[in-house]
Amino acid sequence: MNNPKKVFLYYLSNVKRILEENDNVDSHLKHQLTDTMFPAHQHISTAVSFTLRCCCQLASREILTFYRGTDRAALIDELKSTMSYLDSIPDKELESQTSMQFGITAGFAERSFERDTFINIYAIPNFLFHISMAYASLKVSGLSLGKADFDQIHQYPDGFCFE
Repeated sequence: MNNPKKVFLYYLSNVKRILEENDNVDSHLKHQLTDTMFPAHQHISTAVSFTLRCCCQLASREILTFYRGTDRAALIDELKSTMSYLDSIPDKELESQTSMQFGITAGFAERSFERDTFINIYAIPNFLFHISMAYASLKVSGLSLGKADFDQIHQYPDGFCFE
């Protein structure tokens, strides 16, 4: 994949929709899958930051943040601002730096990757990891979510359950 913007925008819009459609989501945003993991709200903000860390570097732009806070309204605003900014980056800017090395901090490690590895092995998988952890945290906390909420592709009848 040469330009990850479409993937990022697609899944960010799904997260935004989940937050917008669930007025009672605030209490669920604090849920952690385990005591040593981020709560759902942090996974969402971390995923959002991956999109900016990736696309800003690819477009040779300053890495921005639109972080607003941990509640539903703040996360929706962060998502809207990030999606608008990503959408404003011309595709040719994201696709122009083909021979550049991209440096990142991964946990406590400093790494540098060629473009394709940066996008396909680092940025998109880490983005999807945090989106998935947010989704799992929200679901385990009791928010009614299904696979269709995650990807907008699958469809199951109401009340369906794998046993």
